[in-house]
Amino acid sequence: MTKLTRNQVLEIINDARGRGEKPGLFGPNLNETERRRIRFGGPSLGEAENRRANLSGAELFAMDLSGVDLHGVELIGADLSGTDLESADLRNADLRQANLKHANLKQT
Repeated sequence: MTKLTRNQVLEIINDARGRGEKPGLFGPNLNETERRRIRFGGPSLGEAENRRANLSGAELFAMDLSGVDLHGVELIGADLSGTDLESADLRNADLRQANLKHANLKQT
């Protein structure tokens, strides 16, 4: 599985919001994630790729996302097990089928 960094997650969210789109971090198909990870931020990303706000297979387990604004982010099926989400803004976040086992959800 491909694991994203905190900075990649923040950049993906900010890029989608900058385009006026709803950010999405989905799972568990990792082909799209691996392709995007390899080419992340590269100038060769096409318009269609840039407009897609999903990252299939986003593995966010044991990541520090404390205090991150995840308001309205689609995290469908994402692996958030053991992730630090303390004080993260999860209002209107789509967490369907997300794995939140052992995630720190204090003050969210």
